[in-house]
Amino acid sequence: MFFDQHLKDVLTLDLATGAVPALIGPPGVGKSSFIEALAAELGTRAFTLAANLLAVKEDLTGARLVSVAGGADYTQVFYPHVDIATAADYAADHPDERPILFLDEITRCPGDVQSALLSLVLLRRIGTKKLPDNLRLIVAGNDSGNVAAFDDASVSRFSIYHVEADAAVLKSYLDACDAGLHPSIAKALRTQADHVFEAPEIEFDDSDYVGDQVHTVRQITTPRTIDAFNRWLQAASKAGALTAMATTVASGDVTVLGAAVQGHLGKTEFATAVYEDIIAQMNKAAGTAGAPTTPIIPQPDTWDDIMAAATNTAREKLLGSLSSAERGQVLAFAMTRNDVDSRLVTAILANGVEVDLRQMISALTNSQILPEHIATVESALAAHPSEQLAQFVNVAQTLT
Repeated sequence: MFFDQHLKDVLTLDLATGAVPALIGPPGVGKSSFIEALAAELGTRAFTLAANLLAVKEDLTGARLVSVAGGADYTQVFYPHVDIATAADYAADHPDERPILFLDEITRCPGDVQSALLSLVLLRRIGTKKLPDNLRLIVAGNDSGNVAAFDDASVSRFSIYHVEADAAVLKSYLDACDAGLHPSIAKALRTQADHVFEAPEIEFDDSDYVGDQVHTVRQITTPRTIDAFNRWLQAASKAGALTAMATTVASGDVTVLGAAVQGHLGKTEFATAVYEDIIAQMNKAAGTAGAPTTPIIPQPDTWDDIMAAATNTAREKLLGSLSSAERGQVLAFAMTRNDVDSRLVTAILANGVEVDLRQMISALTNSQILPEHIATVESALAAHPSEQLAQFVNVAQTLT
């Protein structure tokens, strides 16, 4: 089932009749947010207990042995988990409501913790504390991955609903959230509706393995991560930070913005669609505003002498006399000129260059570097390798 009104209607009837719903589905699809929204619609509160954070059942029950009779004997006392105690106290104080105690991640906790939670569902008691009659229970868990499955006897205690992500429902939720829905996220939800829950394909190497265990951390696209990135993107847009992030290389051939997208959404189809639309909208805005009147890359002092050289040999000799950083400035300026042919660009590269990558990317995003010169640089990289220029070409390909 999707997280829509149909599921709300079913759960509302479950809660009214005292049934215990169990929402089973992948992590991050929105189970917790859905239960909180349901409680609000029912005019009450939801109290969430994250079962996967409990190490032993005593963390749940608060069972302790305390000395009595001056230390001559011991007795067992219970201090139920604060979330359970708070939910029970609220229910007792609000007898006209049906507040919800939401036991989340019940399939991803140690066996003795899960057994104690199942006993709580069956007996409606934890230690010596009885749950108020108006306190309703809902549980949630995953049905794949590192999970502790229910046995048949346990399953029969619940009404089981297998839930999944839905792009239309997620769009409605984000439209209504306080941050609002960013246009690039909205477009991806339309065009990549089948990818709102997606894990990247992982290429393992030997370092990923320790014994029989796989150790790797890769972000995935889920409604939860989409929600978080939508809020981040809105904040970055409001702060005017996206252009600088899109034109600054973080590492390798990944810009700061690219790293942020991957950090929130992983290397997935959905993430790629979001990133490409952000860049497209930035380019569109830059085209509307027009290129700056002041060139970003200044003319080098040696430019006139280079262009005035009588022969190619004389020009190459002059280029050879410059430092690699000076040649880098000559190359960057040459790539902004429509009166420069590919031979000069190749000649500059042949002597080795050190470029100001940030300056070149800034000129690129402001349409001051010509596409034909980018193509010349790309073609020349095989004969004249340059890590900086390879990064520049990769960024240029992303922006076009």
